[in-house]
Amino acid sequence: MFGDPGAGTLQKKLTAWRIAEIEAVSTFFKLIELGTSARSEIVLEHRKRSLQLGGLQKSRL
Repeated sequence: MFGDPGAGTLQKKLTAWRIAEIEAVSTFFKLIELGTSARSEIVLEHRKRSLQLGGLQKSRL
């Protein structure tokens, strides 16, 4: 009987908002991690190909 009857609803909305915010931040950092990982793989592949091409050029000399 006492208190604000809408307070529970507001609390639920705030809790849902916090959960959504945490999930968004988590997803953001996962995407950064995936991007960093993919970039590392590209760099490694480039280095591997450069070394292979360097070996081919030396063998032709």
